[in-house]
Amino acid sequence: GLSRQQWEADEYRPESWPWFSIAHTTTEEVRALYRQSESDPDATILRVRTLPSHGESGGASGEVVGPPRHYPGSLVLHAEAFPDFNGDGFSDIMLWKAPRPALSADGLSRALTSNRWPLNITTHVYLPDKKRFSPRPQTLISIEIPVAWFMAPTPQGPLQGLVLRDFNGDGKTDFGCLTADDTFTAWKSEGEGLVAAPAIEEHFPARVDEVMFETDLDGQGTTSIALRCGNQLAILRPSPVLPSD
Repeated sequence: GLSRQQWEADEYRPESWPWFSIAHTTTEEVRALYRQSESDPDATILRVRTLPSHGESGGASGEVVGPPRHYPGSLVLHAEAFPDFNGDGFSDIMLWKAPRPALSADGLSRALTSNRWPLNITTHVYLPDKKRFSPRPQTLISIEIPVAWFMAPTPQGPLQGLVLRDFNGDGKTDFGCLTADDTFTAWKSEGEGLVAAPAIEEHFPARVDEVMFETDLDGQGTTSIALRCGNQLAILRPSPVLPSD
């Protein structure tokens, strides 16, 4: 980890933080700078950095770095892109957090016997007029996943088989992941964010080994997801949103 001196020096050099793109227009690029909080390991600090589109150097004319803001949870980092849950063209964020165990012996023993542990997932949309992510979460999704998944963290945290794509072609990012070795669950976005109740929960006869691909097979703007279960391939094909009259 960083020493306190490095940490404090780093506060004044936000350009050294890891970042992802929130939006890129002809005139400016908006980036989210992020890192875990030192004081609260369960929180993420985010700052919004706005650069003129041609500028890259620190202190470039017109560059603005917003104040650090704390969000409860750890960022879910997807390899390809950040989600846009409300379809406004700006990247939004998703965080995960494992609730602390209830101190009752009963609660603990139940979790250990079932080998499953709760996980809370929250989403915050980007507010372009305020140049920050919403302080309150749009959605809270509570799931349970195998305890073992917490032992092998990835950039997605303990989430396995993570898919962040527009499933039904409405221009908003939907979310899917494994909730058990043999179960894939998906949530769809409506309005400002994900709907907390799952849209689908598919159980397979065997363990899901990997997401083979997520792609638009029909040319309708929808996303089909192929899951490999041993030597079988299961394909989930969502139906497109019908245009309203």
